[in-house]
Amino acid sequence: MTTADEEEKSLATTEGLTVANFMDSSLHDLEKKGVFESVHHIYNPGKVYKRVLHFSPHPDDLSLANKLSIHGIELHTHQAAGLNPIKICLAVLRIWLFIRRENVDLVRGRLPYLGSFVSVLAARLSKRPFVVSLGGDNRIVQERNRQYNYNSKLISYLMEWFVLRLADVIIVPNRFTGEYVSRIITPRRAEAKCIRIPWISPETPVALTSKSCEVEDNPSEPLILVVGFLNRYKYTDIIFELVSEVIQDSTLLAHKASFTFCGDGELLKEGLQRFDQHANISFLGWTENSEVKALMSKADIVLVPMSGFVLLEAAELGKSVIASNVEWHSELVEDGVTGLLVDPLLVSQWTAAIETLLSDPANAKQMGNSLSQRYEMEYSPEICAARELELYQKLVEDCRI
Repeated sequence: MTTADEEEKSLATTEGLTVANFMDSSLHDLEKKGVFESVHHIYNPGKVYKRVLHFSPHPDDLSLANKLSIHGIELHTHQAAGLNPIKICLAVLRIWLFIRRENVDLVRGRLPYLGSFVSVLAARLSKRPFVVSLGGDNRIVQERNRQYNYNSKLISYLMEWFVLRLADVIIVPNRFTGEYVSRIITPRRAEAKCIRIPWISPETPVALTSKSCEVEDNPSEPLILVVGFLNRYKYTDIIFELVSEVIQDSTLLAHKASFTFCGDGELLKEGLQRFDQHANISFLGWTENSEVKALMSKADIVLVPMSGFVLLEAAELGKSVIASNVEWHSELVEDGVTGLLVDPLLVSQWTAAIETLLSDPANAKQMGNSLSQRYEMEYSPEICAARELELYQKLVEDCRI
């Protein structure tokens, strides 16, 4: 390697990387959900990257540029919305020219769909490393709801396959997602491409706010918290059956418990109507993350029928957790050690698990502490961000050799 090459390689690690980030989702949607303020913790945690050039297909997102610029994130649009072949080709060309002009070191996509599709092509043309970061099995929701991206199962799955095949590295947050990749591009290719780095779950200060204060503290009624969209996919209907059984037969639980649901969704109206006459059952609807954290800090038990970040947030706070034994939950929750695992469809198991935790507070607290320790060792934002930076630096260095 020449001296000039060594200097160029050194600059990439000492002065920081320039990363182009491609998304299909809207930043305004994240703002409506109350999680926009945590975006910079995910895209540029601790401002470790010299520049993050964030591309969105939604021109309206540019109005949020000033809010992200202070964190070293610049907003742009890739204009590849829809499946117009001419627009896609023009988007690839514009991105290719942009990458070269701005000296982008690495290109990354969030999901294996249109944003990643155009950016992986541009990255290949530019001879820049491309990383796609996954959140889970993207096919589950599509298949269960029979609603496919771009209104076409063929297009959705072909685009997914194409992006995963062309990516230099696929970041998976857990083994469950790695297995999903294996089924698409074969186990051999998945093993070569996949690197496990858990989601970077931003630390949110716990602060009591209006909605969380509406839930009154009552030591005689342990607080059981459910966070997330209220729909059948997340087993909300089963949790409703659990609550109904507790109401109808007080002997099911040694302590009368109060239930609080945070989240919007198709079953919110049903829950409000079904439990309207019960003061110890609350539905707060959509709730800001800071309020959720405040409630979670007060909760005695957090139920996790189906979730990702909620489980991480509960682990961060060292809460007693009961999770359904599906997807990746068992990778963090070891039954009887860091929490309890149940069959999501069996109300009797949910009830028995709640009774187990409430009847032995010392053991419940110990499991919560063990969960927090595992989180700190494997899932903390600092560890995940450091692993991500190390990966990107290596990819850029290897590309420049």
